[in-house]
Amino acid sequence: MHIPNDYLEKIIEKSQRCQRNWDLSRSIPVEDIETMKVAVTDCASKQNRVFYKCKFITNRDVIEQIYDCTEGAGYSSNNINDWHTLEALGFKNTQEAISSGYYKRSRRDIDYFSKRLIDKNPQVLANLLVAFIRDRDPAEGARTDEEYGKYTGQNEHRYTQRDESIALGIGSGYLTLVANMLGYSTGFCQCFSNFSGMAINAKPNKRHPISNILGETKDTLLLVGIGFPDTNLSRRIHHVTGRLFKTYDKDIIIEDIL
Repeated sequence: MHIPNDYLEKIIEKSQRCQRNWDLSRSIPVEDIETMKVAVTDCASKQNRVFYKCKFITNRDVIEQIYDCTEGAGYSSNNINDWHTLEALGFKNTQEAISSGYYKRSRRDIDYFSKRLIDKNPQVLANLLVAFIRDRDPAEGARTDEEYGKYTGQNEHRYTQRDESIALGIGSGYLTLVANMLGYSTGFCQCFSNFSGMAINAKPNKRHPISNILGETKDTLLLVGIGFPDTNLSRRIHHVTGRLFKTYDKDIIIEDIL
């Protein structure tokens, strides 16, 4: 079946934008969730290796707990449109802020933190939340000459981290595109800490707050919210606080070689 090109292009363009609010009165059909599961399990990865597992979460209590573990946008006042930017703090550019010592001061300035409001990430409050968690198949040995090279860390090949990042991007990309093709909106979230300020040798239940909520001991790598947008609001309005997120565009260079 041929899918019209203009339809695909509209879906792709929509999928790049993060949805910040949701219509929680609706539920995603089971058959759509099953299709999304295929997207993350049958997508490409290096040599078809396993780099992650996924949790598909619709339990609202669990989603709310995970939301509380996220860190989000910073604002410098209660103004609904006031984003925490260098301009809002009185600096013309990054160099001016560095020269003033702002970056060093801000880390320990209690007054600064008392003025800066932190919102949590509303994209995770979606009807469905998918968590990507680090996973490895210990049975998988070296498959290429490259992988017989040097090893580092916990007997892990030096390219494993790279391959994990690529697999994570491909898997979440498949998921997001499929979800948008099914008519849903999506939002990525990596603004959370697996260590929650704890030392790296802390006990697992303190090292991985989100993974602990999910009954896992390995790092949660990425969260993807999927669901029905609140059609009464701009996608940029925070689901809880009502503040307006900024939006950004990118310009990727494409060249044809004919």
